[in-house]
Amino acid sequence: MTDETAADTHTTVRHRVGFFLGPALLALVLALPAPGLSPEAHRLAAVMALVITFWVTEAIPLAATALLGPALEQHADPPQDFFPLPGTGPPEILLPVNDRTLRRTVQTNQVHEE
Repeated sequence: MTDETAADTHTTVRHRVGFFLGPALLALVLALPAPGLSPEAHRLAAVMALVITFWVTEAIPLAATALLGPALEQHADPPQDFFPLPGTGPPEILLPVNDRTLRRTVQTNQVHEE
C-alpha cells in the first residue's frame, strides 16, 4: 500500500466515522442530564457537539458545516439576548467593529488610491 493510498483510506475512514459520530454525539448530549444548564443551553451544547464533530472530521464540506450550526441553533430555541451570528448583535457594538474592518480592508487593498 503506497503512502497516497493509505492517506486516502485514512481520510475516507475519518469522514465516515465523523458522519455517524456527529449525530450520535448530538443524541448522547441531549439524552444525558446537564445540571446547571438551562434547557436552551443544553440543546445548544448538543448542536455544538454535532458541528464540532463534523468540522474536525470533515464529514460534510466545511461550508455546509459552517451553515449547519446557525441553522440548527435557531431550532435550539436560544435565549433572546443570545447573538451567535455577527449580523444579529446589537448595532452599537457591531457598527464600530464593521467600520474598522471596512477601513482596514480599503487601506490594505489600496482601494482609496484608485
